[in-house]
Amino acid sequence: MRLSEILRLVWLNLSQNKFKVILTSIGIVVGSATIMLVLAIGTGGKEEVAEQFKNLNAGAIDISCDSSDSGGFSFEMPGGGSVTVTNMGGGPGGGSGGGTSGGSGGGMDFGGFFGFGQEEESEAVTLTSEDCDDLATFVSGISATTISYSTTASVEGGNMTSASYYTIAGVEDNYAAISNLEMAIGDFLTEENNESKEKVCVLGATVAKEIFGSAYDAYDGIVYIDGRPYIVSGVLSEMGTVASGISPDTAIYIPYETGIKYITGTNISPTITVIAEDVNQVDTVMTDVESALKESYPNTTFTISDAGSKMEAASASNETLTLLLISMAVITLVSILAFAFEAWRLGFVPMFSYGVPHAYSYFHIKGIHYFTVSCVLVPSLSVVYCLMMARRGRGLVRYKGFWLAVICDIVAVMIPLLCVSRFQLILAVGMAVFTYISMTGSFSLVYVGVLFVALIPAYVALTVLRSHSVEYLNGIFEMKNSHMPIFITQPYMYIANNYDNFNCMAAELKHFSFGLKGLFPLWALTGLKFIFPSLADFPLFVTKEELTTVTLFYDAFYDFGVVGMVFFGGLLGGVCYLLGRFRRKLTCPAGHVIYAQIAMYMMLSFFTTWFSNPTTWFYLIVSGIVYVFDDALSAKAGRQKTTASMKTASRQPIKRMLFL
Repeated sequence: MRLSEILRLVWLNLSQNKFKVILTSIGIVVGSATIMLVLAIGTGGKEEVAEQFKNLNAGAIDISCDSSDSGGFSFEMPGGGSVTVTNMGGGPGGGSGGGTSGGSGGGMDFGGFFGFGQEEESEAVTLTSEDCDDLATFVSGISATTISYSTTASVEGGNMTSASYYTIAGVEDNYAAISNLEMAIGDFLTEENNESKEKVCVLGATVAKEIFGSAYDAYDGIVYIDGRPYIVSGVLSEMGTVASGISPDTAIYIPYETGIKYITGTNISPTITVIAEDVNQVDTVMTDVESALKESYPNTTFTISDAGSKMEAASASNETLTLLLISMAVITLVSILAFAFEAWRLGFVPMFSYGVPHAYSYFHIKGIHYFTVSCVLVPSLSVVYCLMMARRGRGLVRYKGFWLAVICDIVAVMIPLLCVSRFQLILAVGMAVFTYISMTGSFSLVYVGVLFVALIPAYVALTVLRSHSVEYLNGIFEMKNSHMPIFITQPYMYIANNYDNFNCMAAELKHFSFGLKGLFPLWALTGLKFIFPSLADFPLFVTKEELTTVTLFYDAFYDFGVVGMVFFGGLLGGVCYLLGRFRRKLTCPAGHVIYAQIAMYMMLSFFTTWFSNPTTWFYLIVSGIVYVFDDALSAKAGRQKTTASMKTASRQPIKRMLFL
């Protein structure tokens, strides 16, 4: 066959399948663009990590601990009050719990609630200058030590028309040398400044430009920090982003003791930085520092990390962020293509089929629809991504990855809307909320209330778009008030009718299925149900054909009766217990998505048979794949040196151990 004939046949094929060609082309273009964008963001992240560590002292070792012994579960209450739940596990890194009751709302003991319980308590400790001096004196191989902390405070002065909040760093006089800071003009803080608690400060390059316009104008000027005047003794040279928690360009440096006296009080969590004389002996110095701190504070958990481990952790963290972006982009792209295929094959889009009842039910191609609705996982993954980025402390909107996550979130919400699927929308939003709660350990009733109110219009709109008349629905539900609004009738049905269906099944069921009903996801996802149809040939016992919602225990009873319900309940309780322990020890960020998914199913346990639903297991498989890859990267990122918790709590002199 000649080339001209081949080209003619190709052209005829393309012209006869225009819609399919368009969809395929869009998929290729969007997919290629997404991959290129994600790779570009990942490469940019690597360069940023290198930039952060360019000024870091190779022998620097940081020692820190949580002075508040945090890990509690904070409830923000309407009106500005708060309630702190104590005796709870720590954050995503599995930190120590047992904090103190606080907040204007008082303290509550919710140990073990939703898996946030804490098995052991840890001593609350604040590192001091004395500890810094002890390490310098009694641990060999250290050339210099310093202690610092950071907070935020209101700042006024210069060309500012109103107060703004800036990072305030309390540091000692040798901090600049240890951190490789360079002065653009003036001098850094002195030992006398610190001992006399003088109100002087050094501005970062960006801060000086924002407040005074230039470093020259800032020098010897006055800024007001929390209403008190501070003389500007110098301005730093522009440093760019750095690996430490304090970014020099956007910080204001004040004497360590001055900050304690006028700004923070003793409520600080300082970091001690020591410099190893020999970079090849960093590990040895870290071990000696660890031993010394254990002797002084036997019941406290410290984090001890060197520059190398920090850079490795930062690189691994960047790889984790790139993986999350890839996961979001791939899932979103797959959902778009699957939705487009369903729309092309079925010839309609539910949202645009108003007036056709049950159109949303028919928009479902077996096997393909799993991929269409997989987008509900994207908002949860974006929460993980954004929280990880936020912890870098330099603003989310400056990252290109943030905007890609926003686009993926928009698509993840639009697909359920186009499918007129209220449940998928609620699941996507609900999982994102639970992911946030799991990662941060905080819960705001106000924010949840606002979110709930915001979802009501979407729920009502989707209900209307389903094209069911009020008379039709109220007739099916046998509502006493035939004029009850749909958005009230349907939620009522989803809560009340499920138990009627369960009672119907319990009364009419003649033979148990002995596990075949509950294992339906296995038969569906493997395709065995098409080879052996009898595996899935079990009638659904419901009060009416239109009312198909059941409870979580429906299939458990279907399989083994009361015994099955008891066994399933015990199994589910054990899984939730292990999930709580899993969450407390979680170091892999993507694991919070799995936690959120199970939490969502438990919250909606009254609705349907979640764990014998193929879609549930499809979501868990996808989340599990992301988790496996993320866990490998998180293990790489977690190689920082952390001391173990001990049992006793008294402070013992560091000298005693060192002279034994």
